[in-house]
Amino acid sequence: MPSMPGEEAPPDLAAVEAAIARLEGRDPTLAADVALARRDGERRREELKAVVDDAQRRVEAQEERKRRVIPIAAGSLIVLVGLGAGLYVNFAARQDAEESLHVATRKAAAAFLASGWKERSFHTESTVSIRSEPGTCYLAVASSPTGPAEVRLERGVESARGSGSAAWCGCSNVEVQVSTTGRAALQILLVSAETFGGADHVAALSPAPSAHLPETEDRACAERAVDGLVALAPVETSAPPDEAAERLVEAGLQLLGKVPATARFARVPDTEKTCFFVRSEGEGDTLTLRSPGGARPLTAKGTGLAFCQDKGSAGSVWREGSGALWLFAAPLARAGGVLGLSETLARAGFASAPIHRPAELFDHEARAILLASGATEAHLVEGQTSLLGSSLPPFLMAFASADKSTAIAIASDRGAVACDPPLSTTPTSALCLGPLEAFEGTKVRRANRPEWLRVGADPAAYGEVLQLLALSRRLSLLGFQPSSLAGVTPTPLGADVVGRAGEGAVVAVAVTSKPPYVRPLTDGPAWTITGDPQIVPVAPGARVSLSATPPYTAIEERGAVVIFRR
Repeated sequence: MPSMPGEEAPPDLAAVEAAIARLEGRDPTLAADVALARRDGERRREELKAVVDDAQRRVEAQEERKRRVIPIAAGSLIVLVGLGAGLYVNFAARQDAEESLHVATRKAAAAFLASGWKERSFHTESTVSIRSEPGTCYLAVASSPTGPAEVRLERGVESARGSGSAAWCGCSNVEVQVSTTGRAALQILLVSAETFGGADHVAALSPAPSAHLPETEDRACAERAVDGLVALAPVETSAPPDEAAERLVEAGLQLLGKVPATARFARVPDTEKTCFFVRSEGEGDTLTLRSPGGARPLTAKGTGLAFCQDKGSAGSVWREGSGALWLFAAPLARAGGVLGLSETLARAGFASAPIHRPAELFDHEARAILLASGATEAHLVEGQTSLLGSSLPPFLMAFASADKSTAIAIASDRGAVACDPPLSTTPTSALCLGPLEAFEGTKVRRANRPEWLRVGADPAAYGEVLQLLALSRRLSLLGFQPSSLAGVTPTPLGADVVGRAGEGAVVAVAVTSKPPYVRPLTDGPAWTITGDPQIVPVAPGARVSLSATPPYTAIEERGAVVIFRR
């Protein structure tokens, strides 16, 4: 530190400094001040050294602390790094496991996705809640890394359990609990219920879920899904007719098409006042007629079923079996209702095919029997006497009913009456000839006899006349209609017929006053009234000569000539 004012250097230091000054040629009088300054410099150096030493000790102490802290910090860092690495490994492992489950589940769902299902969601939780949307079907696919996993569905008190998959359809916004067990994942798929017909037809899918929840509460909803499926289906598929189809076409039915064996049902066109026949190629197949809304009025095991409808509705015929389905149709009036349709099917080899008619069809069917049997709308009696045809007995009567009550009521009444089919078989529909009193109190349709149906009140002729009317129904389905006698000239052997514009063929029959009362006419091979009719080609303006078989034996046997033209 600097010398304080008035401070003096020790005498010995001053004497030494004076001696050195003389030797060096300096002024010895300043020796005391020089000695004092030198002593102060040494003091400052010692103080500075002490400061430096203290600083050095602090630095060394700090370094020592660092040497002790670094191993501890390094150890802690190692621990933290190890913990982080473990967490990362566990996270990566979980990610790998979840990805593995996702891959396994998607693989299990691939076949369903290929058949039309769509992805909805993926879950690794063991239980999920799915809120069902009306009109939508759901499929839960459960899989583990080792294969299919158990899946369980719970909807209220209903439950279903399957291996690998389970399905349900939504009819309301109800939650369904979907659960699986073990290390597994759930893939939820969905599809419109109309795609395959909803809950009733889940089991028929390919591939099919191993389990499903049936719709037991809201049956109307389930049937709407089937209606939607039917509405989306094509009506027909063109195909060349096989032998059986050719027989049906030759009998007068129109071939609408063929539904392949891979289809579960055939959709019926929604045409009104039409009769249909659905034939299966599988003899052991079971066919079920389904009406819109779900009614199933007819089920039959065999090669076919038939039905007639009044109002057009998109009905369908469902098959249990493996045969392709063929669909045929005919207008109700041309077919002659269920009566004429059954006759047609019998001729084509399907006599055992059952036929369904709805209750609302009965009145229309009775009219159809009369119209196909040769009467016209003008011959029908609607609350008053028709002015056309004969107003004398016998009258034409037709009935159609759900049971045998009408046939029983007619049979128990008075008067001579003949029906086809015979009343002794108690048919549910028939065409009859007889007096008015035979039909009083019964639900029948009446028509005056057409002009060409010249038959007296002799019941002996009724049976043959009914055969002629059955021929009329057969020809009606083939496109023939009874015509006026214009262009027809009676001859001793039969009749000469002139072709008319727009027509190309005729079938001719004579009604005589003596047995046989009905005699077919032909220009070639003879034929019988109950056999295949002889169709005679005749060009417009051309003339053909027809002869009766058997021939007339006397001029008085000749009666009216009936010409059916097409």
